[in-house]
Amino acid sequence: MSVRPAFTLEVGQNEYLHATADEMHAILTISARGLADLGSTLAEVILVDCSGSMGWPSTKIAAARRASAAAIDTLRDGSLFAVVAGTSSARMVYPARPELAVVTPESRAAAKEAVRWLEDHGGTAMSTWLHRAREIFTTRPAVIRHAILLTDGRNESESAARLDAELGACEGLFSCDARGIGDGWESDELLRIAGRLRGTADAVREDSELVADFQKMTRSAMRKVVPDLRVRFRLLPGVGIRFVKQVFPVEADLTGQLRQVGDRTVEFATGSWGEESREYHVCLTADPAGHASGERLRLARVDLVADGTAGPEVDVPATGAPILVHWTGEPVLSSRIHLKVGHYTEHVELREAINAGCGAYESGDVEEAERAWGRAVRLAAELDNQKNLDRLSCLVHIDDAAQGKVRLRETIEGGDLKRVKVTSVVSSMSPGSLARPLHPKPDEQPVATSRRCPQGHLVLAGHGYCRECGIKLEAP
Repeated sequence: MSVRPAFTLEVGQNEYLHATADEMHAILTISARGLADLGSTLAEVILVDCSGSMGWPSTKIAAARRASAAAIDTLRDGSLFAVVAGTSSARMVYPARPELAVVTPESRAAAKEAVRWLEDHGGTAMSTWLHRAREIFTTRPAVIRHAILLTDGRNESESAARLDAELGACEGLFSCDARGIGDGWESDELLRIAGRLRGTADAVREDSELVADFQKMTRSAMRKVVPDLRVRFRLLPGVGIRFVKQVFPVEADLTGQLRQVGDRTVEFATGSWGEESREYHVCLTADPAGHASGERLRLARVDLVADGTAGPEVDVPATGAPILVHWTGEPVLSSRIHLKVGHYTEHVELREAINAGCGAYESGDVEEAERAWGRAVRLAAELDNQKNLDRLSCLVHIDDAAQGKVRLRETIEGGDLKRVKVTSVVSSMSPGSLARPLHPKPDEQPVATSRRCPQGHLVLAGHGYCRECGIKLEAP
């Protein structure tokens, strides 16, 4: 029996706060189920950097041609698509006019032939590429709109403000995965594009890897069937939102995208969905003054709102999920860190350690770089973040991941530094509940007995809180 398409929502938090604390942290886990067998109309626009630097070495433009053709082959018949060559302006490759073509055997062959003649010349102004994509997407209706942006260089032919303005204009209209090739691109630019347009940022180490990456992105876009889902907060009087961030599968600050929709009601859009799960970290502010200790309050109600005008009909929870607070003078209760909150706090530490190591290495402090990357390796292993472990292994020899014992590699390529930066926002999903095994894995070494938590649970080396009960520990 098929599963009815539906979204679920869970709130993970420790509702107890110290009597004077004014911040409540919670993790929202949203899952989509029953979407795998549904279809939707996808519009795909491929934005290919054709600036002069793509020709040196020539393997880059050749890889771009092959990858674009592979993406076109991956699209199912009936999808909509276009290909754009990006330089200091945007030129249509296929079709000839700025519009979407329907994927058929004939149009697929014609587009692949056009892509064969991509040439490298000119500068790089990414806002013009995105503007052209925005123009193209509005020519025909589609449930899912997705772009792939490939670049080998910096956005040097225009100001950062112009790119930011275009990102604002594109936001909500389509999603975009940004990719780098070679080693001349900027990690911050790719992350900015992907973050604003609800996509992913990454780069290939070898030009030959680009075909598989384009195929993967195209297949992922074809699995999306719900165009948007909004998360709505109904706040208690006096309650505010300090921040809201997507924390899985990638980190992205969404605070600036909150929109007021009513009295004490705000929401943000999450973009298109397939069958998947995502997690969001919300921090609410509330003044404990005037509320008796021991009183249990609902600071906010969280509702999911699906787009009812396009895409399939999907169920959302009929009643919202509460974010609660219970101010208390009992330190054992208020010092507990919810497992999900702790998990993503450690992911922030992982990203900071990666970037600290990159900064130290670039400034010539190789000893500090090794220390920072050793800490990053330990955190990545602890969090089961294989993507970051793989990227870090290009910078250091990993002797003992669990202990963070590493040795700096003799030679580190500039491209590897950028690739580890751009994937530092990739996270692993938090554990499903506070229930954890009572005994560590064989390769996890406990600290001394004096580091047991107040409840008597054994704490693993490097942890700042007890993973059995969530109690925060003092520094040793």
